[in-house]
Amino acid sequence: MPVLSGEGANNAKVYTYNGVPNEQDWKKADSGLDQARKSVDDYLNSAVQNSAQVKEYRNEAKDALENVRIPYLPLQDEYENRDAEWNSVNSIYGVINSPYIKNLTDARIQITHSDHAKKEGNYKEQLSKLAELVGRNVGKDKNWIIEQTKPIPDQPSTYADNKELITLDRNAFNRIE
Repeated sequence: MPVLSGEGANNAKVYTYNGVPNEQDWKKADSGLDQARKSVDDYLNSAVQNSAQVKEYRNEAKDALENVRIPYLPLQDEYENRDAEWNSVNSIYGVINSPYIKNLTDARIQITHSDHAKKEGNYKEQLSKLAELVGRNVGKDKNWIIEQTKPIPDQPSTYADNKELITLDRNAFNRIE
């Protein structure tokens, strides 16, 4: 049974468990992750389609992400895998909210550290939609965005070394503000 034990980084609620989490606790975490994945995917679809209900979908996705309860057991596979998946889904949510090259680059790196691409059967379609949103914002083709944000194995992001990407993001940000 999870017990609220305070707040962690970014005011995130921290839950601790009395004893070892049981199978029911892991099932609740998995169910929450499934709902978060679905809600974020719905939000992505509505954003790409410029749907009038995009704010509603954004709120549903935000709530679904906030309601995921993963038992905190660092260095244990049950926790680490689910935590990496939550971070992947949350990073996709972040790209939808702020469609910049830097955010998509970071999200793609995060996804490579999880099983999200394997679990999400339509990851290529999802990536294409994210790249379309970013492309609209920075004024580039989605295929160009996909190529520029491609993670390089065993290397940190090359975004900081690419002045063109930084300039595109900065110009897009300044155009919006």
